[in-house]
Formats: sequence, structure tokens, C-alpha cells
Amino acid sequence: MKPWKNLRILQEGKFVLGAAAAGCVVGAVAALMVPPLPWVTPPLSPAAQVTVRIAHGVGLGWWAGLFWAVFAVLLARSQPQRPEVSALPTLGLWAAAAGLFTLAVFVLFGFSAQVSLLSSLILALIATRVGLFWACRDHR
Repeated sequence: MKPWKNLRILQEGKFVLGAAAAGCVVGAVAALMVPPLPWVTPPLSPAAQVTVRIAHGVGLGWWAGLFWAVFAVLLARSQPQRPEVSALPTLGLWAAAAGLFTLAVFVLFGFSAQVSLLSSLILALIATRVGLFWACRDHR
């Protein structure tokens, strides 16, 4: 029996690193969904532009996933009824789905990349808060 298996801090650390890795994928998808930002992608060949966009998406997605996961863990710890750490990945799935759906809708309706990304970030944070509320409610 491993004594460190039941430590909550290690489970939360594993969740944070996993969410950061998943953020890389979400960031790459989001980078391909929005039109290229002129100050990010210089005029290169189309293949090089796609590569640069994906690289920026992966890098920004890593940090976004890392910060989001730390935010989710701290928010979960501040609740009177702490949800299980196993409920947090589902929370991340709903937040990423809400963010990508919002991004797709805003891009589809022709909003700028900045407005689309900011609105998807806001909705993902709202989805996190609502999902955490439901996770705490189910935990009781």
C-alpha cells in the first residue's frame, strides 16, 4: 500500500499538470479557430503560418491550463464542503467545452479574435464556478 496515494495535495498536483497538458491541445485548437493575428504570425508560407499558430496556441494553452487548474483547485479548497479531486477533471472538460463552443460561435458570427478569445475565457470561468457548485452539491 502506498501511503502517498491518499494525499490530496499530490492528487491536486497531478490534476494541475494534467490540466496544463490538456490546455496545450485546447490552445492549439483555439489558435486554429481564430483568424491569424498579424503581430503574431509574420507573412510566411501557409504551412509555416499554421505551424507558428499551433506553436503559439500550445504555449499559451499550457499556461492557461495551468492557471485555470490552480484557480479551480484553490476555489475547490475554499468551499465548506470540498469536492473530491476526482470531480475536477469533469469540471475541466465542461469548462473547455464551454470555452471552445463560445469561441466557435463568436468566430462564426464574425467577431474579432480578441473579443472571441476574451468572451470564451469569461464563459469558461463561469462554467468552472457553476460546475464547482454542482460538484460541491453532489458531494454532500
